[in-house]
Amino acid sequence: NIENKRSFDYLIRIAKWQDHEGNLDATISYMEEALQGAKEKGYEGLITWCETNLADYYGHHGDIEKSYQYYLKTLEKNPADVYALKKIAWIAFSHDKNIDQAKYIISKVKKRYAGADLDLLAYEIALYDNNYIKQNFENYWSEVSKTGYGDMYNKYNYDILTANKEY
Repeated sequence: NIENKRSFDYLIRIAKWQDHEGNLDATISYMEEALQGAKEKGYEGLITWCETNLADYYGHHGDIEKSYQYYLKTLEKNPADVYALKKIAWIAFSHDKNIDQAKYIISKVKKRYAGADLDLLAYEIALYDNNYIKQNFENYWSEVSKTGYGDMYNKYNYDILTANKEY
C-alpha cells in the first residue's frame, strides 16, 4: 500500500532486477521511465546516470546507434566524462573495428585518468591488433596489482593468465 511504483528509486531498482533476470526490454523501459522522471525534476546528475545506463543497455540489446547517442548526450554535458569516452572507444573497437580511433580515445583519456578498466581495454585492443601486447599487459598488470582494486579484476586476471598458460 505504501510503495510508489513510479518513484525514481523503484524504477532504477526494478530496471536493474530485470537486467539481472535477463529481460532487457523491460530493463530499458523502466530506465527510460526513470530518465523521464529525473528530467521532470531537473536532477542533472541522475539524468546523466540514467543516460549512461541506457547507453549500456542499448549496447547490450544490439542497438549500437542508440547506445552511441546516449554516450554523446553525456559528453555534451561533460566532455571529460571518462566512462562515456571509454565506452565510445569500446564501440569504435568492438563494433566499428576502428582500432586507430579506439586507441586515440584511450590515449587522450589516459592523460588525465589512470585505471585498470582503461588499461584492460587497451590490452584487449592490443591482443586483437597484435601490436604492443606486452607493453599493454604490463600497464594493465601494474595498475590492477594495486591493493585498492582488491578482487575486482580477478575474473579478468584469471582469463588472461590461463590464456597465457601462466598457472
